[in-house]
Amino acid sequence: MSVIVNIRLETDLSEFTSTVTDSGDLYWAAAAALAGTAGGMAMLLDDTTGIYGQVTIAALSAVDDFRARFYVDPNTLTMGASEAFRIFSASQNGGSRTPLVINLKMDGGYRIVIDALNDDLTGALANSYAITDAPHYVEVYVKRAATDSSADGTVEIWIDGVSKGSATGKDIYNLWYDYTLNVRLGAIYGIDAGTSGTFYLDELIVNDDGGVIGPYIPYPSVTIAPTSASAVGANLGPTVNLGSLLIAPTAAGAVASRLGPTVKLSSLSIAPTPASSIGSRTNPNTLLGSIIISPTPAAAIAAYANPTVVIEGEEAAVIKDQTYFLFWSVMFRKKKRRNNRIVYVKK
Repeated sequence: MSVIVNIRLETDLSEFTSTVTDSGDLYWAAAAALAGTAGGMAMLLDDTTGIYGQVTIAALSAVDDFRARFYVDPNTLTMGASEAFRIFSASQNGGSRTPLVINLKMDGGYRIVIDALNDDLTGALANSYAITDAPHYVEVYVKRAATDSSADGTVEIWIDGVSKGSATGKDIYNLWYDYTLNVRLGAIYGIDAGTSGTFYLDELIVNDDGGVIGPYIPYPSVTIAPTSASAVGANLGPTVNLGSLLIAPTAAGAVASRLGPTVKLSSLSIAPTPASSIGSRTNPNTLLGSIIISPTPAAAIAAYANPTVVIEGEEAAVIKDQTYFLFWSVMFRKKKRRNNRIVYVKK
């Protein structure tokens, strides 16, 4: 799907190329969020002045279609019997024609009315469909004719994903091809004096390949939580959020003298274990993620490891084998230990 208009209305009205607000009667509001989003467009109707947002798109090429989707909520708008006004349109920029119009009408209840034109300005699809006083999404599709002389164009409209009406075999070509198009959303035109109140519009998308748009689906929020301390003991995994990565060091109270490093995104610092906490263990454990390097406990190492035995005197020799050591121990006496060397002299 090639999206050419994507008006989300999450924070303000700045996504439109231009707006007509009538001194603030058109405004952004959180209450106008109609699809589980942050906000939308609110329109206060207190006179007959049109208010709307507009975006200009290129003329459709010979292979382009036109498909649009938006949300609407009448929000208990007061309207007289048979009164209607334009809430969506695609009109020629520089021309005088509006080949596609969608109206909100009161006729025994709220209704959505579509009016799509053929090139000869006769109606390609003109009908109305009931909606309730609640949020709904409206989707409309215009497939152009193959040439300016063929009658093989199509128009179809959906409300909340359900097809409500369609027309095929239509001469729909030049009205969409000859000019760039102004796409408008709001209380655009035809507001009656008996119409008053505030209604909402939201989430306008237009594509040029005819692909189904459908309802707005919010991105899911995903959080990966660490295993609780009671489940894994002293070694806790990091907390990971989609927007940021937080690696929390294990609390000192949870692991006694084995302290892990503090890890930051911008730098890595490794805090050694305090000497008072480890006694003779001069090489503290280092915890980096799931890698634990533990020094050999002092108690596991004998007081003197692998001494070198040397004979001093005329028969000086280095004892390299236990058998020879027993032989020489008869003839020599131990003198003293010096620098991890056992020194013997002849008796």
